[in-house]
Amino acid sequence: MRREPLLLAVAPHGLIACIGHGDDLQVLAAFAPGEEATFASWLTHRPPDEPCRMLVDLPDEAYEVEDLPRVRGSDRRALLARRLAHWFPEPRFARASALGPLPDGRKGFERVLFAGLERSTDLLPWLERLEADGRRLELLVPAASLLPRLPLPGAHPRRRNKATSRPRLIATSGRAGLRISLLGGEHTLFSRVVRGASAPITDPQSLGAEIERTRDYLVSQRRIASDAPLTRIVVDLPGDAGTEHHSLPPVRVAAAGALPEGELPGGHDAHLLLSLRRAPTTIGWPLVPGTRRWPALPARRLFVALGLLAATALGAAAWLDHQAQAQAEAAAAAERARAAHAAAVAAEEAELAAREAERAALAALSMESPPPPQESTPEPATPTCPPEIPAPPAPIARRIDGILRRPDGEILLWMEGAWQSARSLGLHPVGGTAAAVSPPTGRIRLRSGDHWPIGEVFLPGAQPLPEPARGDTAPAALGSVGGVQP
Repeated sequence: MRREPLLLAVAPHGLIACIGHGDDLQVLAAFAPGEEATFASWLTHRPPDEPCRMLVDLPDEAYEVEDLPRVRGSDRRALLARRLAHWFPEPRFARASALGPLPDGRKGFERVLFAGLERSTDLLPWLERLEADGRRLELLVPAASLLPRLPLPGAHPRRRNKATSRPRLIATSGRAGLRISLLGGEHTLFSRVVRGASAPITDPQSLGAEIERTRDYLVSQRRIASDAPLTRIVVDLPGDAGTEHHSLPPVRVAAAGALPEGELPGGHDAHLLLSLRRAPTTIGWPLVPGTRRWPALPARRLFVALGLLAATALGAAAWLDHQAQAQAEAAAAAERARAAHAAAVAAEEAELAAREAERAALAALSMESPPPPQESTPEPATPTCPPEIPAPPAPIARRIDGILRRPDGEILLWMEGAWQSARSLGLHPVGGTAAAVSPPTGRIRLRSGDHWPIGEVFLPGAQPLPEPARGDTAPAALGSVGGVQP
């Protein structure tokens, strides 16, 4: 639950401290100018962590309007800071507000309102006491900035429509005196406090004269057009026939103790304090050095920095662990690859060794063992017989190195380095154009590269045929298979 803030109102007559209770207001203390020490002593009896908000209702205010180039980001902040330093001696008690595009429609420019204090001598002593006590000042706002938030005619136009509302010239009376302000939508475009305003408050003609004087000044400064429609409103004041009268709702104001006469805030001041209580922290001035909107912000930033550092450390540790795991997996994969390669090499070597052993065994089996030695025994005498006729030699398997079919149909075989006729060797051509021959049985086909047992009887009588002429035919075209071409 949000704590109620301590409401402080600074005016030329001093400072009052209040606190809100619903729609009511309770005045806790009042201090005249020069009683800053008493105010500091009174603060020691308040809770140290109590939030504070301060309302500045002083006459030393100034308003300037400029048309600046439309820029963004750091360039815009630097430009506004330079213009604030140009217009006000202490830019921390000033604020720049964008009023939107120019009325004449020029592109690339925007209208900016600069508002702030020209003198801060009546404000600084109270702020210094708050700073010395270590108070948390969450909002520092001038009274003119709260005028659009009062329950006045045309207040909060942005809640009903987004169209620009008609400018209003409003006259109010508070602790600072008679204040005449020009309101445009949610912005206070101009405000002045009339010094010694006791007569205008009671005299409607004098009040109307001050309002017209303010209007003439705004016209001369080109803040408004001379023929522009302008609504004149007086709040809880007597006005003439050319002005509208409006009264603020009553606010119950109670005093916590005995206060000097005239220190209780009136209806206008009470509504300003209630608006201060509900106002967002974005409408005020920049806070003075040494005070912060969020006093625990440095500690929070430290905690955030520590959290980021811890997260970074954990992330780095996780990343390093992941890298180490990846390297270990890569090393294991490389080791498995080396082992697989070594196993493959060993298997290949073993296969080669087995093949060599198989070749050696086959070579050993193919070798014929020499016949065992026989004892010499005398042969018995045999009768002399006529010599026997030797048996014909067994056919020898000879290789057919080439087969050639001549144009006349004759088949030639290249055997033993010469062309032989297939018919002379007992072989017959096979039907078709295939370069093949068959024995008389006709069950097998012989092609180039095959072996066929041919007896010696064919060779002596077989005369090598002349080599076929190159112009006869091409063996490849005639279907020679493995034939030898001269």
